[in-house]
Amino acid sequence: MKAFVIAAAALFGSITAQAAVLDLTPDTDPSHNIRGVVIATGGAAHVEGRDTPLRTVAKGLRQKKKLIVMLDVYVAQVLSKTGTSINGLTAQQALDTLDKAGLFAIDMEFLRNVDAPTMVDAFQQSLVANGVDINGADVKSFLQAVTDAGDAIQGKALQLVTERLADGTEAITWVNTANGKTATIHYATGSQLGHQLISIWFGQVPSGDVGLSALQTALLQGN
Repeated sequence: MKAFVIAAAALFGSITAQAAVLDLTPDTDPSHNIRGVVIATGGAAHVEGRDTPLRTVAKGLRQKKKLIVMLDVYVAQVLSKTGTSINGLTAQQALDTLDKAGLFAIDMEFLRNVDAPTMVDAFQQSLVANGVDINGADVKSFLQAVTDAGDAIQGKALQLVTERLADGTEAITWVNTANGKTATIHYATGSQLGHQLISIWFGQVPSGDVGLSALQTALLQGN
């Protein structure tokens, strides 16, 4: 199997076609669906032999304003370790809670095609709004993985899993279910990349991004 090695400050990483990273358990109540997307009650993360039970802690619709029209982009489902809850928390409290849980996952089910450069640009805007240096080696290696995994396709998902491992290092996994490409990158002890990536959804919102602000409001209502 051909793998593309990501060279950066990351300890190691590659992009390959792999089995499902997020195994989602669908909610059988159709009233919980968003734009026809079935919301999961939970599931499990499967990364490099690590199998972690998860529960869905938040859900919401990401839209993007185009002139005067709000376009549907994706339905987001946030999952974390069983026992984690963000109900009633502020955005900062939710960010800290999800980071401290040791595993954060977000499944983005796309309602329209979005090319990889547009995704990277959106992530960069959010990271800058949260004071993150997007020219840092860790961030650049992650964004390169997003680029290499390809475009988001309507009816398919992009998924992110951040893990803080027992040895203090971080493993960041990016998945494109449209083509099966998966990248897991390891970062040295002390890395804050996981926290920084969670801030895309639970941190400061870029000025004027009403769609992301509405998504954050929905996510903070919990599940």
